[in-house]
Amino acid sequence: RGDFQVTKPLFYLEEQKAFFYEASEGRSLFNFFTQNPNQDLKPVFKIASEWIKKLHNLNKGNYNWFIFKTYNMVPEPERFIVDFMADNKKQGKFIKKLVSDIIKLEEKYIQNFEQVLIYGDYHPENIIIKDLNTNTLKMIDLTDICLGDPMIDLGTFLQQFDFMGHNFIPRKKMNIYKEYFIEAYFQKNIKNIDFKYINRINLYQSWTALRTAVFLFYMKEVENYIFDLLEDSNKYLQLIKDNKKEINIY
Repeated sequence: RGDFQVTKPLFYLEEQKAFFYEASEGRSLFNFFTQNPNQDLKPVFKIASEWIKKLHNLNKGNYNWFIFKTYNMVPEPERFIVDFMADNKKQGKFIKKLVSDIIKLEEKYIQNFEQVLIYGDYHPENIIIKDLNTNTLKMIDLTDICLGDPMIDLGTFLQQFDFMGHNFIPRKKMNIYKEYFIEAYFQKNIKNIDFKYINRINLYQSWTALRTAVFLFYMKEVENYIFDLLEDSNKYLQLIKDNKKEINIY
């Protein structure tokens, strides 16, 4: 209700393994910036940061929520590492090391936050708006909501925006938008945001880049993006290792 909305669920079809929702009036954020990359995205980035922050502050209630863990991703690392190895041993070893580093860092950080409700797949195609100056935002596709680190949603949104937008929006402008989104969420300049948040955001930027690479690997026909995504994943981890207060790698 109000400015922060979710689409209404209607029913689930077991034979299709699919949820069906009431139609949402408007277009996806992705559609807006691909159709006209010169438009100002800051107003909608501000409300997008506010929507996800409100979710993170909702009462969890007594429901037995699924707990987010990177090693529970689908497909599971045990499966895709083997498949990568069979396809290209060098790349397989690289992705195995990425997975290991991500899991170790997640275990290290897990004591540093309270688990809250997270969206789980926060990206521009799931954000429905009527125009870029709207005060109302509606989210679709709520199948990944669970308990976890709120920085998962921030890292996922940043990296997915980066991946979806880099062919449309100049890199310098994209980096500014990414920093603006984080600053709008925390209500402070990025220089004043604690390292414990920046490192976790970069951890989940790394994980999201890895997850996208795995998705494209199984599609086969778009393999040209896979190496770049794995390199990006590694660069986000390097920001953590170097203890840099940055969220952009280019």
